[in-house]
Amino acid sequence: MNELNIQGTTRNAKLFTLGGGHSYCDAMLYIPENKVIFMGDLLFVNCHPTFFEESNPKKWIEILHQVKNLEIEAAIPGHGSIGTKEDITKIITYIKYLMSIVIENSKDDKAEIPTIYRDWTSPEVYLQNIKRLEESLIK
Repeated sequence: MNELNIQGTTRNAKLFTLGGGHSYCDAMLYIPENKVIFMGDLLFVNCHPTFFEESNPKKWIEILHQVKNLEIEAAIPGHGSIGTKEDITKIITYIKYLMSIVIENSKDDKAEIPTIYRDWTSPEVYLQNIKRLEESLIK
């Protein structure tokens, strides 16, 4: 883990990275006294996350699990409203679900967004994510 600790007069901040999950440049800012973490594009709240060529879904899941171990009450995402640890779990579940579709090559699941994710913003990204994972996971 690469990190920079910033000491203030009333609180501290830790700028750190656990490697790339969503992007090569994933970094977070954690303010332990306020139990707040700024997660950038590692977290999307009720929004379909976007997978890129550089995205590493397995590493992304590992990073999110490590973040869940921090004492946090608010997680500020790159997209969506302020989240919680529950929203981090939702993204972990989403990534695992998409990976399972691709690994199992289950064509029937590709046609339609599952009910649990239908109300999320950016629904057009769902099928793009499956295609991107097919390109990266099955080579």
